[in-house]
Amino acid sequence: MDAALSSYKEALSQLAPVKDNPETLSSIKQLEGIIDEIEKELGAKREAEETTVEDEESSINDEWDKFMDDATFKEKKRF
Repeated sequence: MDAALSSYKEALSQLAPVKDNPETLSSIKQLEGIIDEIEKELGAKREAEETTVEDEESSINDEWDKFMDDATFKEKKRF
């Protein structure tokens, strides 16, 4: 996706010198729309990955908290 995004941005930059030409306006708008879609998809994908990492860390912390819970710790009366 990153390669596609950079390719579309490169194509858009190649059209910059002729951006005032009415014939290229539709192509520029179309490329901008595609770039926006890709950026939204990448943002959603990154957000989903971050959520997954946070969930994993949360479950590890919960497991550790259960292990270290004072209510379940029993002190030995004799050595």
